[in-house]
Amino acid sequence: MAAAELWLERAARGGSDVACYQLAKLLHKQGRAEESDRARGRIGAQFRPPADEPLEICWLDCRAAAKERELIAGDELVDPVMIANIQDLRLRQRALQAAIVEAGERGLAEVMFQLHLDIGQCFLLSQKLDMAESLFQDLFGLCSELGGGDAAVSLRQAIVRNNFAVSVLRLQEKWTEAEYELIQALLECERVRGEHDEMMLGISGNLALIRMSLSESRVDTR
Repeated sequence: MAAAELWLERAARGGSDVACYQLAKLLHKQGRAEESDRARGRIGAQFRPPADEPLEICWLDCRAAAKERELIAGDELVDPVMIANIQDLRLRQRALQAAIVEAGERGLAEVMFQLHLDIGQCFLLSQKLDMAESLFQDLFGLCSELGGGDAAVSLRQAIVRNNFAVSVLRLQEKWTEAEYELIQALLECERVRGEHDEMMLGISGNLALIRMSLSESRVDTR
């Protein structure tokens, strides 16, 4: 059983309707109709999934940054939401670089982390894959440097691993490496947040899609 399916099955047995729903979609996508129907049959009557919601790549943001954002909301110098509205990618990149320095000076660790994630996205949108890869490698070290305790560090690392896998490694078609990073992200997130957290479902969905791409790549090379 694949890691994503195993985790979803385990979470579904624990009473997670979202996990049952995601498991049913995954099994259906694999052509296992009867098993998919059984998984759907375990979904509680009160659960209302979005109609025809696709299983798609999930990029993770730093939820912990939201609390710090209350202190700087609307501040064009450092607010990630304000900077994200800059359409010109070169100008956005410069604004993000300046904001990272400003956030560091103000001691806004989680906002600083989010700004690094945003500049990674900016590199990807600008097709600067080498710069994005270098940034993600640096972010693994930054997770610890920002402090906040073991739980905070683990969650940051899970986010970095997830986003690195679904962006750089996916574009490079390094499916095995991407699978490894996502499994590590699941383990780190589960240890801190537990099995039923929304973040876990996003990572497990990514793992399912990466594993499908891995299977397809193995078929193509036969």
